Amino acid sequence: MEIRRGIGVSSGYAIGEALVFDREEYRISRRTLAPGEVNGEVDRLRKAVEAAVAEIRAHVDGMSKKIRDVAGSILEAQIRMLQDAHFQEEIFQEIRHNAHTADYAASRTIRRKIKLLEESGAEGFARRVVSDFMDLEKSILRNLLGTKREDVSHLAGPAVIVAHDLSPSQAIGLDRSKVLGILTEVGGLTSHTAIVAKSLGIPAVVGVESVAADIASGDPVILDGAAGTVILNPDEGTLKRYRAMERNHLLLEKQRAKELHDLPAVTTDGTRVEIFANIESPEDIPAALEHGAEGIGLYRTEFLFLGHRFSPTEKDHLDAYGRAVQLLGKRRIIIRTLDLGADKMPESGIARESNPFLGTRAIRLCFERPEIFKPQLRAIL
Repeated sequence: MEIRRGIGVSSGYAIGEALVFDREEYRISRRTLAPGEVNGEVDRLRKAVEAAVAEIRAHVDGMSKKIRDVAGSILEAQIRMLQDAHFQEEIFQEIRHNAHTADYAASRTIRRKIKLLEESGAEGFARRVVSDFMDLEKSILRNLLGTKREDVSHLAGPAVIVAHDLSPSQAIGLDRSKVLGILTEVGGLTSHTAIVAKSLGIPAVVGVESVAADIASGDPVILDGAAGTVILNPDEGTLKRYRAMERNHLLLEKQRAKELHDLPAVTTDGTRVEIFANIESPEDIPAALEHGAEGIGLYRTEFLFLGHRFSPTEKDHLDAYGRAVQLLGKRRIIIRTLDLGADKMPESGIARESNPFLGTRAIRLCFERPEIFKPQLRAIL
């Protein structure tokens, strides 16, 4: 068990298996094998290693002589690592002694090696070995799991997403029914991940250095999104304690929402205040209304741009705003037009700036690019 600290950006508890999204994007099975399955998993791993070796050899053979002279030795070294009897036996022992699946055993063994190298202050040759191990992990998993890759918008089952960072489009595309929590190595209180996680009510901790390298998909993990605490591979006692804390948290949240839902927002001196919610998409509205929102104070439409690869049509805009208005009935909604910098817009046609936060962004960007701005205005009107 290992306890790490980060920045809690969205409160709540997340308890579940990790899905490391930086290097794998595979659903790795951590189930315990039945005795009759062990030999089959060992054989599956042996075949995956052989296939990975064949892939690399084919890659080397397909190189021109000039490229082979430069890069061939790197790939030949990877072949030797894959064929190393001690390396293979470590993974076989993980399968035989711990009854782990081949994919989990391979990922766990390689991550352990990477962590040891990084903790020793890997530099020069050792740093290149870390890179080699990362490539070998991908290659073995690809041959074990084939095309069973996952993306955050269509997860096979509940998971805590672990990543170096999530792009804005990944964050907005999260499968809300399956993402238990979010854990990233970078980010802060105002990052896209923080904004989206808080909006969706997903517990999230950011700024946990090197965590994506220290955990394998399938490992159990606990997040405390308020305290910023992360527990890797918790023991049974810790799991039991945090599950109880999670139940209490959910009961308190439900009770508080019920008590406050229909109460008027009035200060002690009698001043009436409107309580509006901020949203990224119309799908956020039901939860906002359930918690007593009287309308939408800010619809962040840049996530609509991000979800359509920066080129939503007037109809895309109209459909989104129409759904929002329909869900709100007679309640008010305030729509913010595109609020992004030119640095976020691909092929914006605007020269790169040394400080994009003070340069061509938001309304200034919209005035520079009326073909982006006008369809949005027409849709709103």
